[in-house]
Amino acid sequence: MIMFGFRAVESQAMGWIFSNPQKRIFSSILTCLLLAGTCTLFIFFMINLLADNGQAAVKLDRMVALNKPIQAKGIQNIGAICFANSVVQMLFRVDAIRNFILNLNDNIQLPSPREASLLKGLKSLFKSLDNPQVKIVKGHGGQFIPDRFPRGEQGDAEEFYTAWMEVLEKVMGNDLQSEMFVKVSLNRTKINESETNSTSTIASDSWPLIKINFPQFAIMKNQQIDLETLLSNENGPFGEESITSHLKQNYKITSLPRFVTLSFVRTAYDPSRGPVKVNTPVLIPEKLDLSPFYQLNSTITAPNLRLKMFVLHRGTAESG
Repeated sequence: MIMFGFRAVESQAMGWIFSNPQKRIFSSILTCLLLAGTCTLFIFFMINLLADNGQAAVKLDRMVALNKPIQAKGIQNIGAICFANSVVQMLFRVDAIRNFILNLNDNIQLPSPREASLLKGLKSLFKSLDNPQVKIVKGHGGQFIPDRFPRGEQGDAEEFYTAWMEVLEKVMGNDLQSEMFVKVSLNRTKINESETNSTSTIASDSWPLIKINFPQFAIMKNQQIDLETLLSNENGPFGEESITSHLKQNYKITSLPRFVTLSFVRTAYDPSRGPVKVNTPVLIPEKLDLSPFYQLNSTITAPNLRLKMFVLHRGTAESG
């Protein structure tokens, strides 16, 4: 900006010189003063930048590195592994997981050598995804895919995600819990006409993701439905289920992680056609408020969740 401004002023001055020969000396002095002022400002800037032995420059580089956007790039499909590629893309965009894997000790020891091999394969993949020179990740050989998913066969993204959560939990422990796992409690409520309703907690659990099923009416009508309705309907993860005429139960959130993963079950079974794709459109808000599903005595103080990324499957129930 300084050089552009200087060049613009100089150009105007020279044009004025050509049209006003009597003012040539004054214009030359003005141009020299502008040049001297620009050089002085630049020198002072460099002195201030280097006055702390280059620490300011180092801090600036770190700030740029921390805030740099993650470049989107593809992962080569070596045969029916789109389910795995999509999950890995999502894991790579979770800061805690990405930083942990990239800084993982190559000599890591685990009870299962296969799990250690999987982590090394994931690290190699992450390094390629993190490399700005790489446009598409090729030649990975699927080393990041657990053995329970046969090569060349279409797998389930939710199962793949859960499998990786099991591996990562062994090496990240509580850090992964606070980053990715939703803690819930299963509550049962007794409904008596003559007494006040009483609710008791009968079980607690940690979910690596929130699984969302579509109610039958949404599948049949194929009309847009909002996410909050899916969460709270009778088939939803926080819907109320009737055990008896006087007993109901539902799940409530007791602790929220920094990142919450939602998984939509978009495959349904039709007696005449077999597995079919559920194409019901879902209205996803930019900010999600889960407070209606909190446990009453919970101390959750987290603000609304903000949408970070999504993965969309294109195709049928069996391929895509």
